[in-house]
Amino acid sequence: MSRFLLSAAFAVCAALSSATVTFSLDQEYWNVQQGQSVTVTGHISATAPDYITFGGVEHPTNGTDTLTAITFPSSLVAYVTSGMSGDYDGEIFTISVPLSASVGVYDLSAAPGGLSSRSEVYVQEHFGAKTYVPYGIVVAPVPEPATPSVLALGTLGLIRRKTKRGSPISRKL
Repeated sequence: MSRFLLSAAFAVCAALSSATVTFSLDQEYWNVQQGQSVTVTGHISATAPDYITFGGVEHPTNGTDTLTAITFPSSLVAYVTSGMSGDYDGEIFTISVPLSASVGVYDLSAAPGGLSSRSEVYVQEHFGAKTYVPYGIVVAPVPEPATPSVLALGTLGLIRRKTKRGSPISRKL
């Protein structure tokens, strides 16, 4: 009986040791405007049940500001906590960028403390190994109100006013 249990334990260990997790994002840098959110998407694949036990996201920074409002979609949480093997394609996390955030690249390249050059998102495998994938956020300014449109509307108003003054009906009144 003890030989059987020992053999079963070795078989489970061998199966888990040959299990793998692959993890990738659909792109490395994600563009977003100030005051908006960006959803980072990707692919996770686990070849054995209960193989993914945890994941995390490093908060991106530009050296001054740090983007900290990160949420995980329920579909990813369900995939990780279900204990199933297989593929997951879709939302990995969402970052909300405040309107007050500085414009520029947020990827840890300007962070103090000798961190890696990019923020990383990772999936932790059952026995502790982590699969890291780098990413960055590029924050763009909110476009200013459409000045050309305002000027065009003003010009149209002046043209309309001039046209009304010059018409025979407006002279009689």
